[in-house]
Amino acid sequence: MGLWQNLVNGYDANRDLLARVDAGGLYSLSSTTISNQSEPIVAVSLDANGHFKGSEIIPKRNDKKGLLRRIFPVPVTQESLNRTRESYPNPLFDQREYVFPAFENGQQIPTKKNNQYKDLLREFAESPLAPASVQAVFRYISDPDRNFDADLPPATKSKTVILFRVWTEKPISDLWKDPDVFRAWHEFYSGKIRENSSLVLDAITGDMQPGATFHPKKIFASCGNAKLVSANDKTNFTFRGRFSDASQAVTIGYESSQKAHQYLRYLIETNGIKCGDQVIVPFTPRTGTGALPPPPVTDADLDVDWEAGSETATADVETRLGANSGIDYAKAVRNAISNGRLDTQWISHAPAAIAILEAATTGRLSVTYYRELPRREYLEQVQRWHDSCKWPIWRKSRETGKAFVVFGAPSFDRILQAAFGWPKSPQDASYSKLMQRVRAQLLRTVFDGAPVPPDYLGNAVRRVSNPLGFTANGNFERGRFLSALATTCALLKHEYHNHAKESFDMSLDPARTDRDYLYGRLLGAADKLEEYALRTKSNARKDTAALRYMQTFSMRPFTTWRIIHDALLPYKQQVRNSIADRELQAIYERLSADAAEDDRPLSGLYLAGYYHERTHIEERIAEARKKTEEQNLVENPKTQQE
Repeated sequence: MGLWQNLVNGYDANRDLLARVDAGGLYSLSSTTISNQSEPIVAVSLDANGHFKGSEIIPKRNDKKGLLRRIFPVPVTQESLNRTRESYPNPLFDQREYVFPAFENGQQIPTKKNNQYKDLLREFAESPLAPASVQAVFRYISDPDRNFDADLPPATKSKTVILFRVWTEKPISDLWKDPDVFRAWHEFYSGKIRENSSLVLDAITGDMQPGATFHPKKIFASCGNAKLVSANDKTNFTFRGRFSDASQAVTIGYESSQKAHQYLRYLIETNGIKCGDQVIVPFTPRTGTGALPPPPVTDADLDVDWEAGSETATADVETRLGANSGIDYAKAVRNAISNGRLDTQWISHAPAAIAILEAATTGRLSVTYYRELPRREYLEQVQRWHDSCKWPIWRKSRETGKAFVVFGAPSFDRILQAAFGWPKSPQDASYSKLMQRVRAQLLRTVFDGAPVPPDYLGNAVRRVSNPLGFTANGNFERGRFLSALATTCALLKHEYHNHAKESFDMSLDPARTDRDYLYGRLLGAADKLEEYALRTKSNARKDTAALRYMQTFSMRPFTTWRIIHDALLPYKQQVRNSIADRELQAIYERLSADAAEDDRPLSGLYLAGYYHERTHIEERIAEARKKTEEQNLVENPKTQQE
């Protein structure tokens, strides 16, 4: 199946659950959302007979004052959702200039927009589908004697959106949270479209449906006006050139368009991995009727708040929705992107899919990648990626702040940092674009077996060969350098595995005699020797001769090594016969004279030798320290106990 068929099937399979998510009509058909992001909103309260009870301002978002962004679902028509300059009203909630007449010189003057709004709401309220709360709103706005301007807060403007609350048999009902209102509106509106439109062949389901005149926007927040499907029109003639009439082009039914777009919005909100105007959407398509296994639950998931008369807790609804849409699979993909962790607990998972959406312009949204993976195949693909570039990657625990090692592929973001650096600022738009490109290309590498773009490895090798370029607040940051080094070694391993058909271990290979590898080992031993000598003298300096000359060393190893060696002499006297000193002697013996005097530039393999040698020395130091501690425990058991 294609993306659109999977989205429609997903909505059908989860329609009842989506209606119960805490937000009322958030994903209802024939609806969209508004927010208090840029303007305040006014909520008007009525009783069951449509009598005014009061009004309040829902203030504009202001993070500094603790005023959070709030989202409100609103019923719409096809035309009102896509209105620009034309006056097409929403049926219930809309701007003040639609909901109420104008107020000038102490008089209320009905306008075209106000009359259109009242006519649409009258149709809905007088239908047998309308809930009592909608009828109460219509009675209120139809009262000829009411001074509506007096009912509103003084700060209300013509573009201020008006919402309604109605006192019914319940204590109070926020109509924007009432799924019955949204369900009734869609049933009424879709019936109206069916009466007034001829049926077309829906390209998604193959059914005959009323055709969608316009398609939804506001699919995800960062590109609210971008649309996936553009409507045919008679102004720019988008269908001309191949067809003489708009109906001859591919048609999508109104019902299918609504289902696909609303389910996609849900998937983006729950599963989406967002970066600027790009979003990666992993999900599990509903290809059958069988229930999918739910994701693992924790004790925190069981802390639910039961509603009166509800058979299912909100948390349970969200858990079932998550299971059906693949929230666990999305988490696994997010981990692969952000922290390089491989989740293997999804072995019995359902078939999976992944899509990438990007906004080409402010009004155009494109599906730049879509891939369906049969059962278990996605896990095998991720496993293959991790096996081909597995490397020890240091991470820091968010809970404890302690560092620990993960053996796996580096995250997409670490690859981005190793190859291209860090953003200049949190609002670096060019870096955001770069991140989108890197993530999309690496997803193709993981799931399609495409090669890692060669410039990634080349850039990473060049950047890591200049370690003093890794700074934080103007100072050399060894942690950043070592992180980029490990990531570069992982990419080297992937390159050798896929192109040279050769693999090298994550630990030191003492039998390897490659010139580049041995020169890298020499550099690593020199770095550790000077680092150890500085530490013994309580010297706070972090850069060593090996690091300062590393870039030149990678271009002319024989010439530069003599400079580094001479710089080491004072430190060799301090730590004579240390583990690093003995390692230097052992590597000299393995490096032949011809190889040593070869002054050609080194390949990226020297970085693996450098990494391996540093790690090898650290492990030997740890072993020696542990052996000393054990010996002290044997010789002085009483002291150790005390």
